[in-house]
Amino acid sequence: MIDDLRTFLGNMVTIHRTIAGADKRRFASIEDLVLRHGQEYSWRQNKHPLEPQQCFARAYRLATRYPQKWVYVEGYAVSPTLPIAIHHAWVMPVAAPGIAVELAWRRGNASGAYLGVPIRPEYLRSVHRASGRLRLYNVLDAYWLRHPLLTGKTPIEDVIWRG
Repeated sequence: MIDDLRTFLGNMVTIHRTIAGADKRRFASIEDLVLRHGQEYSWRQNKHPLEPQQCFARAYRLATRYPQKWVYVEGYAVSPTLPIAIHHAWVMPVAAPGIAVELAWRRGNASGAYLGVPIRPEYLRSVHRASGRLRLYNVLDAYWLRHPLLTGKTPIEDVIWRG
């Protein structure tokens, strides 16, 4: 399923490259950034209660409250119950890199696919604070900051969590 996810993201990048101005950015789209810098993750059963449609907020809260234990990861995932790529967030245990701990989807995603970028908590907090009253938690598509990762204004290499 990970190959299907990569193919889908590649097709989206091709489409985004036709949009005016995309050639002036470092990455044509979020999909482009995730394809170039994302890592594959394996799903693991979660002991936390699930909250549908709260992936970004839940991952943010765990990763910023307990940065010694959890890392925020943002990217794309495919669920076996809904076989399309979805912009998504999850946490990775600091002690187990490469594991996706699902916080939002009700059904297990053992046969799904996760491809995402682990983000340093300092950057995560700064992007969230900058969203002000909007209270947004996503990082890769920070439109309120004029897409600093996509444009290259903030180098992605500076915000990737490296353990």
